[in-house]
Amino acid sequence: MPDDSFWNDPATVEQFASLAPDQQLVEGIVAQAASTVLDLGAASGRNTECPARAGYRVAAIDTAPAMLSRVRARCAGLRPAPLAVLASMAALPLANGSLDGVVSIGVYQQAQGDAELLAAMAETRRVLRPGGWLLISVFAVAMLPPGAMRAAGQRYLHHADGRTVCRLSIEDLVGVCGASRLNPDGDILIRPGPLQSQRVTLVGWFRAG
Repeated sequence: MPDDSFWNDPATVEQFASLAPDQQLVEGIVAQAASTVLDLGAASGRNTECPARAGYRVAAIDTAPAMLSRVRARCAGLRPAPLAVLASMAALPLANGSLDGVVSIGVYQQAQGDAELLAAMAETRRVLRPGGWLLISVFAVAMLPPGAMRAAGQRYLHHADGRTVCRLSIEDLVGVCGASRLNPDGDILIRPGPLQSQRVTLVGWFRAG
């Protein structure tokens, strides 16, 4: 996982700010019955702005102050403006059952170990009302290069190309979510990224049981 200096670097912030919203996912978000939504790991806010424009009350949470500053600037003209909050995915400063939905695009894969991943999922479930929805996109094990090895004592962490990374299979994702009573709502899709990126993501909707 890149360190804090990476996420707060102005070049990184602007790189993320230049990315267009994921239109397919955004359309799915704004089609949901909701009034309160969390963009978990909001980065520069590319997926924060659209639900806010759709009339939802949106909280944007990230661990990088520079990213949150960009969220505030991006959404400054919206009323109500999204609330930008500095916090980690494993310790959300939100009340139990206070949200209708959570959007988590490329965030859970930043976990530094199984315990953090499971804690983050438990926190997500805690802040969702029963029946609330979760949209997840995470990097898949299919991204791992040949020779990658599972980290000792970990199920979801792997040593690859000199780094330790969290990568999930569909079964892993269902299991991690299920441990916190988050159940699949439809098929989990495998989405390849641009050829140059070698990205492969898992995308799925879940419901809080």
